[in-house]
Amino acid sequence: MFIDLSIIKPGQKIFLCREGDITRYVSYVREIINRAIFVDLPEKKEGGPGSGKLFLSAGTSVRVQLPVLGSLYQFMGSVLQSGSHPDLTGISVPGRVERVEMRRFIRAKKMLRVQYAVLPDGEEPVYKYAESVNISAGGMHLTVSEYIGQGEQLVLNFIISQDNKYSSLKEITRVTRVIPAGEKDMFHIGVEFLNMKKNKFDFISKYVMKTIWAEAVL
Repeated sequence: MFIDLSIIKPGQKIFLCREGDITRYVSYVREIINRAIFVDLPEKKEGGPGSGKLFLSAGTSVRVQLPVLGSLYQFMGSVLQSGSHPDLTGISVPGRVERVEMRRFIRAKKMLRVQYAVLPDGEEPVYKYAESVNISAGGMHLTVSEYIGQGEQLVLNFIISQDNKYSSLKEITRVTRVIPAGEKDMFHIGVEFLNMKKNKFDFISKYVMKTIWAEAVL
């Protein structure tokens, strides 16, 4: 869909990450010129791998997430030459962007024991174990002990405890990001849930919000 940049105001929070990376950085919109957004130097505000600041050179592709008026717009943008704004990072906005429901991207830091398997072609899946770093209604970040390529489809089995009962979930996912975890043969991967039923989406959304609330009041 097309996004009218007039709905974006200076001071608006914006999230960025390098293409193929799972580390999100936060910044704030300072100026909008034509189809470009100029932001402060992005900084990492959450745990996980990556340095504290995100330095980007012209031509670098970045994934952008922009929450506006209850929706989340996301797109791949390209970093612009600094030009007349040497203290800001300029990012081009494409003609079409994706608009998604905000609940997909509200994440709770949660360690879950997960069984995963590369989606087999007519064979029984061979499961291995992984641990989640965080979870949202849109997907998970996992730590795995092998390299799994971006675009691979995985089947995940995991258990969530909510409302005094345990619920077992089995979901098909796609790997969206892969980065080394800093230890030999360990990787952080981001996966998105595919074709999740609405009742499961709502169930995980509720679980995420309860987890965030519980952490906030501790």
